[in-house]
Amino acid sequence: MWVDGQLRDAMTPPPTSAWPGHARSLLCITALAGTTACASTVAEKPPSTPERIAIADYAALTRAVESGDLVRAVIHFARCRLKADGNESPGPNAVGGMDLGTFESFAPMLFNNPHGFLAASEARLISHARYGYVLDYVKLRIYDDDRVDVVAQYLDPKTFELKMDELFECRLGAQGGVELSYVGAGAASRR
Repeated sequence: MWVDGQLRDAMTPPPTSAWPGHARSLLCITALAGTTACASTVAEKPPSTPERIAIADYAALTRAVESGDLVRAVIHFARCRLKADGNESPGPNAVGGMDLGTFESFAPMLFNNPHGFLAASEARLISHARYGYVLDYVKLRIYDDDRVDVVAQYLDPKTFELKMDELFECRLGAQGGVELSYVGAGAASRR
């Protein structure tokens, strides 16, 4: 068998470098007469999915965003406390998510704030069963003691009249309701 211009023994599989990025297999059958026939197959390896890296605390979050990594937040509202209309209750059985692509980070006491925090928000137009079309505004404020405030508001897209206003008090981590993660080039070596 010829591999990369070299004659190789049919029983010896080609080197891995013969087809980089591909998986190979070699099947050989020896007949009763002592002759051996081999067939080699080459299959392209499936593309690997980058592994998401969990962010455990505020310090890891600031390192990630300041390094340019795109952080993703997944919010499990049932693990948070809901404050709305003067009442407090467990959050609903709902999950939301957003990227923290645009953010601001503030040091403690910059504005007489006792804790440093990172804030990120986004708004999108949605169709709601009761309110019709509204701007769905979500803001995360993540504090240096790992508390997280999630503000969810519905606004009239023409007048900006507030239709709904909810505050969810959460914490970082799976049990606290807000899970953060990122995929960064070489970022794993920084953590």
